[in-house]
Amino acid sequence: MVDDGEGARAEWVRELLVRDVEAGFVELVREYRGLIHALLRRAGRHDAEDLAGEVFVRAYGALLGYAPAKVRGLRLRAWLVTIAVNLCRNEARGRQRAPAVVGLEEVVEPRCQWDAFDDVVERLDLRAWLARLTALLPKHQRMAVVLRHGCGLSIGEVSAAMGCAESTARSYASRGLARLRELVAEQGVERGFGEAQAA
Repeated sequence: MVDDGEGARAEWVRELLVRDVEAGFVELVREYRGLIHALLRRAGRHDAEDLAGEVFVRAYGALLGYAPAKVRGLRLRAWLVTIAVNLCRNEARGRQRAPAVVGLEEVVEPRCQWDAFDDVVERLDLRAWLARLTALLPKHQRMAVVLRHGCGLSIGEVSAAMGCAESTARSYASRGLARLRELVAEQGVERGFGEAQAA
C-alpha cells in the first residue's frame, strides 16, 4: 500500500488497475479528471479539455506497459499531475518552434448578453487579474504556487510533479506566494481592492 495522502479510494483504484486495466482506468479518469482539468485551466491553458484528454491517453498507454508492482507503487495524483506538467512543457516547446495558424472563425468573438453576466464577469475579471499576476512569477515559483495552492497538492506531490526535492518545492511555493502577495499589494490599490479593504 502506498501512503500518498489520497486514502482508501486511491488504493482501491490502484488495485482495480492491477486486476483490470480497463475498469481501473474508468475509475482513474472519474476520480482525477476534475483535478487535471482544473490544473490545466489554472495554468492558463485555453485548451484544457483537450490537454486533459491527452493526459489520460498517455496515462492509459503507460499503464498498459506497467508491471503490477509498479502500478501498486504509483502515487496516482502526483503521477497524473506530472504527466500534465510534462505535456504542458512539451506543448510550450512545440509552440516556440512553430507558431500556430489561427483561422478567422477563432478570432471572431461570439455575441454575449453582458447584462445577465455582470457578477460572473466581475469574478472572472478578478481571476484573470490574479492569473496575470501569477504569470509574472518566475517559472518554478509559478508552477509550485499553482500546484500547491491552486490545485491543493501536497508538497510531496508538488516535488514529484516538478522533479525536485521536497525542500526545494516548499521553497518555490513559499517564495512564489510571498511574491504574489507583494504584487497584489502593489497593484491592488490601482484596481480598487486596497481601498475596499481599508474602508
